[in-house]
Amino acid sequence: MNVPRSIGSAAASLTTVATSRLELFSTELSLEKSRLGLLLVCILVGCGSLLLAVGGLCLLAVVLTPVGSRALTAALCVVVLLLIAALCVLVAGLSLRDGRFPFANTCAELRKDLQCLGSAVRRKD
Repeated sequence: MNVPRSIGSAAASLTTVATSRLELFSTELSLEKSRLGLLLVCILVGCGSLLLAVGGLCLLAVVLTPVGSRALTAALCVVVLLLIAALCVLVAGLSLRDGRFPFANTCAELRKDLQCLGSAVRRKD
């Protein structure tokens, strides 16, 4: 009887495919972790630098204006800072939305595997 041997061979093949897909997923997971870490560090350093630079610029602008219009200058600086913050949020949202899909390679390989399995089952019928 070759049926048990065939079933064992098919199970071994499926196990090998599942193992390779799990390895691909773990590799992509580590890449996504490092990408996220780099993104967070860049965001923190960039926001901190921007905060210090713009804060210093606003302080300088307020100190250098005449006493009577310092409140207006401070309000203008606040409006500029809010616009910069809104722009940063917009850019971050667009970059995350237009970025590549995480685990795209794993999903593509799983789709190929399902198509191969489906075609193999259809051929048997």
